[in-house]
Parts: sequence; C-alpha cells; structure tokens
Amino acid sequence: MNHQEDYESGEDCDVQYYEDYENVDVHKLMLKDKPRMNFYHGILSDPTVVKDKIVVDVGSGSGILACWAALHGAAHVFSIENSSTALWQKSVFEENGVASKVTIINDSVENICARGCAWFADNYKFIAPLGGISLIVSEWMGFYLLHEGMLFSVLRARDFFRELNATLTSHPPRIEMVPSKASIVIAPMHMAAFKEAYLQEHWGSFHGVRLSTVGQVDFAKYDESAFFIEVLPEAAVLGTGTTFCEFDLATMCAESAHLVRHEINMDLSSSAAFQYLTRTAPGVAVDGFTIWFDVHFRNYRLSTSPFEEATHWKQFTMLLPADIREQEMVYVTKEEPSLNAVFTLRRPDAENERTYKMDLEL
Repeated sequence: MNHQEDYESGEDCDVQYYEDYENVDVHKLMLKDKPRMNFYHGILSDPTVVKDKIVVDVGSGSGILACWAALHGAAHVFSIENSSTALWQKSVFEENGVASKVTIINDSVENICARGCAWFADNYKFIAPLGGISLIVSEWMGFYLLHEGMLFSVLRARDFFRELNATLTSHPPRIEMVPSKASIVIAPMHMAAFKEAYLQEHWGSFHGVRLSTVGQVDFAKYDESAFFIEVLPEAAVLGTGTTFCEFDLATMCAESAHLVRHEINMDLSSSAAFQYLTRTAPGVAVDGFTIWFDVHFRNYRLSTSPFEEATHWKQFTMLLPADIREQEMVYVTKEEPSLNAVFTLRRPDAENERTYKMDLEL
C-alpha cells in the first residue's frame, strides 16, 4: 500500500507552494482555527517566552505571530515571508502599533542563509547589543505534519541563527524553537462509521425528504480514492493512536526527516470504537489508516487528533486498495486485537522537499 502526493506536473513546486499562500482564503481558514490560534497565542503572550528577546518568525504569512510577539514584549521581531503576503504586513504592523518593533524580510530562508551571517549582522547591527536571536517561531506543519516540507526551512533558519549568534558573542543565547517537539500518530480506521456520519450530516432529512441515494453517489469519491483529508468521527477510528515518530526541533538534523521508517504495533483493545463494533461480531475489518500530528512547546500542546477539537489540518487517511477492503482481508479480532505494520515516509526526489511518498506494509 503506497501513496505519493504531488503538485501539478510541469510546474515548479516552490512556485506553486508560495502562490497557494498568496490566497487570502488560506489565511482566513488558518486564522479561524481556534486550537491553532490558542496554541500560538498562549505561547507568544507568555512573558517568560518572549519578553526582551529577539524573535524570528519563519514563514510569517499574515503576520499574526510576529504581531503577538511584538505586542507581548519582544525586543524585536524579524518577520520572514517569501510570498507576496509580506506586502500586506507593513500595514498590519502599523495598524497594530508594532511597526517599529518588526522588520519584514520578503525573502526565503534559503536566500538569507546564502548571503551569510556577516551580511545579516552588517544589515541589522542592532542585534548584537540585544544579545542575538533567542526564539524562532513558525507554523510550519502540513498535513500528516511533513507535507509541504517547510520543516527544512525552519531547521536551516535554526542553524543559521545559531551560527550568527556565535559570531556576535562568546556566550550566545540558546535558541528556543516554537514548537519544540512534534510527533506523527497513526490509527486504523473503519469506513462504515465514517460513511454513516457523513451521510447523516450532509444527506439526512430535508423537511421530511431523505436523499441518501444522492448521498451514496457523493460518498463514492471517498470509496474510490487512495486517500482523503477529512475530520473523522471518533466511531471510525479503531485505536487511540500509536506514535510513529517524534522530532525534537532543537536537536534533529534535516536528514532525519528525509526518510522515516518504523515498525509499529497498533493495539485496538482500548479503543471505544473497536469495543463497540465487536460487541456482536468477532472482529472488525480495517479499511485504512488515519494519520495526525501533535506539537508541543513547554506545557503548551496542539493536537490534530480526531479525539480533540477539529483543526484546519483535519486528519489524513490512506485507504487500503478496494479489493482488500471488499474482501475484508485486514481483519482484527477480539482474541488478537493488535496489528503490526511498517510505515515509511520518504522524499521521492532529493531536489523536491515539498512532497512525500508513503508506504505501508502489513
């Protein structure tokens, strides 16, 4: 079982990536994501995190994170954004009274790194008296955590500003990363419960008229897909989730995210959905695997789990091939309520950091 995500063929992935984030609707969606916003606001309004520090916001988008840092006591904020959304930010910072505390850099991290530490220190001489960069914040996470590959830019920024700090002082500050830790979680899923919830929500009764027949046609788009991105009802998730991998952003190297491969054991016995479905049946057919992520900073946590408040990331679900699902070839019983699998995430192209290929071996 495998899946590879891709951007439109024939076009540069980076161009497509930055063009996507020039769409105001994308930012509107993210700004309406309460768990996301609460996570970052909690951190950036905490004086123990930002007060009197130089903060770098990597991939700053609308400028909301840079604004929060500046409003809550940061000595200065660098807002790095390579897309044209950087052009909006000047007005945003002026509107919120923090323009004098925020420097907008409309460029990529990669270009900044290529110019070197000496160039950066010479252009922003106020850094040295303030003690160097102390905090890097970024909302870099994509579907299943790694989609879009922004993590690599964040890690380059980390290494660059560590090097910059070392050139400025013999006692450089430790750079904290927001978020500081991230993990990918996987659980088996059951399509019947997802279908039932979907049809009820979208194709239930309309003033006494049921349109479930039309709903069946609509739902076929999921049955015929290799993957989909939706919020799953808890009843469709056959497990509490097994951690596939964990990253510590302070210590990890970029290469560790090029290829991630682990064997995992998924125990379904404590799953409420599994227990319910096996009340009258010897077991449950597994139709696919649902993937989500969690990120942390100190005691702050953001989860995209189906058991938590929904986020704009939803969950990423890979389906087993149709013939395997139809024949219920992956079947977990009450007597043996666990499933072993080898899951692999890898970049299929060394030059393209935006996409991954997924493989699952049962």
